Amino acid sequence: MLFVAITSWGNKIKVAQISRAVGDWELVERDVPEPGAGEVRVKVDACGICHSDVHVKDGLWPGLQYPRVPGHEVAGRIDALGDNVTAWTTGQRVGVGWHGGHDFVCEQCRHVCRCDGLQRTAQLRRSRWRRSGSSRYRWVGHLGVQYARQMGFQIVAINRGNDKQTLAQKLGAHHYIDATATDVVAELQKLGGARVILATAPSAQAISPLVDGLSPNGLLLVLAAPAEPLSINVFSLIMRRSSVAGWYSGTARDSQDTMEFSALSGAHPMIEKYPLDRVAEAYEQMHSGKVRFRVVLTMDGE
Repeated sequence: MLFVAITSWGNKIKVAQISRAVGDWELVERDVPEPGAGEVRVKVDACGICHSDVHVKDGLWPGLQYPRVPGHEVAGRIDALGDNVTAWTTGQRVGVGWHGGHDFVCEQCRHVCRCDGLQRTAQLRRSRWRRSGSSRYRWVGHLGVQYARQMGFQIVAINRGNDKQTLAQKLGAHHYIDATATDVVAELQKLGGARVILATAPSAQAISPLVDGLSPNGLLLVLAAPAEPLSINVFSLIMRRSSVAGWYSGTARDSQDTMEFSALSGAHPMIEKYPLDRVAEAYEQMHSGKVRFRVVLTMDGE
């Protein structure tokens, strides 16, 4: 487990918390936690806000206890070590993932890093995509466009409206489909169908029809977490031998590989920065879909 210090002075830290489901953001002070045996403490430099945080703020995860400090895209530096910590040193730059606490013993952990002892940082990210097989056409997010281009795939960017067309093509997309102006499935099939569609928009209405845009043996991989259930054309799955899968996050090694690939290939996220005291505004910018493309809270006031 990682104790996360948002920003600190003296023996106090400042955090943005939710006191109840669907509650408002509150900026409060807490005592600085001391790391226990086998733990490290991280002083946070920045933390991303993503749609998964809606599930925490609105109480959609089962078993949540409040008050709670959301946030699972943390970057910072280790500022204290507990006993028996040998792999880490103070001052080291680190990132905190979506989950932790795996025992690495049970069969769940040995296969998918997912066991009953799992502890979620906030109560999703790319390892399944890279293992999903080669393809001709893919629908991916803005980082995925860059990764896929660097890996040699042909890429189809799909969006509602044409406001992101120039950017998508600049990032490396070979094709762009405006879902408001044309039939997405028909356009994908004109291109031969998508071997993999990576669904990053949390909309069941947008995701569900895409199964018909897959090529034979294609995969619709859902990373987004819409509140509504998907409605899938099973006949299409059968006739094309295609499939639908979900993926919540990768291992620590997957995250490290992603960071190293980003540095090697020059793939960088596009972010909008907000100071911690503007957390409510930052959250709304994400929730409204206006952000391009990730909101990041910073702890230095900039």
